[in-house]
Amino acid sequence: GFSFVVVKDTLNLIPPVYMTAIRFSLAAIVLAIVFHKKLKMINRKYLFSGVVLGFLLSASTAIQTVALQTTDAGVCAFLTTAYVVWSPFMAWAFFKKRPNKQCLLAVVFAVFGIGLLSLNGGFKIGYGETLTLICGVGYGLHIVFSDKFTETQDPILISVLQMVFAGV
Repeated sequence: GFSFVVVKDTLNLIPPVYMTAIRFSLAAIVLAIVFHKKLKMINRKYLFSGVVLGFLLSASTAIQTVALQTTDAGVCAFLTTAYVVWSPFMAWAFFKKRPNKQCLLAVVFAVFGIGLLSLNGGFKIGYGETLTLICGVGYGLHIVFSDKFTETQDPILISVLQMVFAGV
């Protein structure tokens, strides 16, 4: 949660897209150095997974960073966790993984909490809050596809590649 405050303050110096590119490029460099031996395993399947996950991660982070320009850091941090709401239903829609009753109950509580935090003065959600909810959908997709791709692929190599493509 602390990173939201740091990112919000840094936006006074660096535009959101550059901020996203710098963060993921640095992560890609560090991961590539640490796990350089894994890079020998790269093939088309890994590249595809890296591109999909890198796009979802960078798009979601960029949207969230833009949202931070008009939304309080605490609200943005909380609303980002809307991926908790989206992920089970996306897994169900894409991969037929039906959520259990406990998961559905958790979704109800999450929606209630999001409403309490962000719906001040009625059912109005501002531009920044809307962007943050959209980024939550992106993060939800990222989680669902990360789970799917790592069933058959090395999660470390996928992590390195997604950081490379997110940085790009």
